[in-house]
This record gives sequence, C-alpha cells and structure tokens, in this order.
Amino acid sequence: MSKRVMPSIMIMLGQGDDCVNTTCAWALLDVLLLFREDTKLVEQVFVVYDGLLDSGSHDVQMAVLACGSHLASAIAVAAARYASASVQLEWLLSAVQSLTQQLGNLGSSNPPRTAEQQRILATQLVTLVQQVHSFDIRLPRLQSGLYACSESLSKCRPLLADPQMTALNTILKDKNA
Repeated sequence: MSKRVMPSIMIMLGQGDDCVNTTCAWALLDVLLLFREDTKLVEQVFVVYDGLLDSGSHDVQMAVLACGSHLASAIAVAAARYASASVQLEWLLSAVQSLTQQLGNLGSSNPPRTAEQQRILATQLVTLVQQVHSFDIRLPRLQSGLYACSESLSKCRPLLADPQMTALNTILKDKNA
C-alpha cells in the first residue's frame, strides 16, 4: 500500500495549492504512523516535510509543525526503546532548530514571513519543545537536541510572550539541574 500512497501524495503536492499541500502533510503523518518501521519510507516523508518547511507557505509550515506535534505524542515515549522512534524525534528537533535559526536570521525564509507570522512560528516552536520536554526524554542525544532548540529559541525573545520565555527558562533550568 505504501508504494502506491507516496506517488499519489507527491503528484498532489506538485499542484502547489496550499489547501492540497496541507492535506498532504496530514496524509503523510498517517503514512508515518502506519509505516513507522519502514526506514526508507520514513526518510522519504521527512524529505517531503523538509521541503514543505523550507519553501511552503506559512499555513503549510504550521500544518507540518502540527503534524510534528502529533508525531511527537505518538512516538516520544518509545524513543528510548526503539531506534526508529528516536530517529523520528531527532528529525522533529532538527526541524525546530532549523526554523529557529531562520527566525534568528530575519528575512532568510522563503517565502518571507510577516512579523505576526514570525511570532506565531516562534510560539509554535516553543510549544513543540515544551511538548517533547514533557515526555522526560532520557537519551543524551535527544536531550542535547532539546536543549539546543531551547537555547536557540530563547534568543528569539522579541518574538515570544512571557509564558513562552518562562517555559524555555524552565526547560533550560532542568538542563542545569
């Protein structure tokens, strides 16, 4: 089944329509959750997600991050026991880190983001980091990625409200504890 689904999704993504791309992002999440042990397929999905995060509209990027949130909920607990779950969580943290770096380099995103879109993105990234942190991840490389994301996001202070900064400070305090 997965051999038929991916080509169909890729054809639909080629249409370039935001609504279709958002729907495809959610379909890709279903593929990930159904075939999470298929390393090659998971890698293909992440390549597509990376492309949507790099060049998709703000709405499509938010959809991919929402999918990432659902993915984290489904796999975070298993990350310490299963390499596949760990790799998937690593991808999510890497995506958060990449988008955070774009926020730090204002004007580097394609397409460019408005100030409001930057604030929304920063808030969503903090929410993802908080979510991953709530699972008490014990693998050192995942902890390292989580803290790197938190440190980078804390440098985006002008884009974050006090509750987000408080959340990041709490995560960073846990790192030093």
